[in-house]
Amino acid sequence: MDKALKPPGELYYENGQMSHDWMDKFERYLTIAENKEITKRWKKFESSQKFHRIQGFKEIKSS
Repeated sequence: MDKALKPPGELYYENGQMSHDWMDKFERYLTIAENKEITKRWKKFESSQKFHRIQGFKEIKSS
């Protein structure tokens, strides 16, 4: 993952333990990053229908 898109460490750990809701926070962070950084590229994939979703995360199918 691009360094600029990595979420802050506190999303992964709280008091040295994995946070129970870290995945939810991480998924929201990715959504924000996508909206800011790759909206144009994502719309191209979306309009071409060459994509699918796995467990709420976007994964691009290669053509």
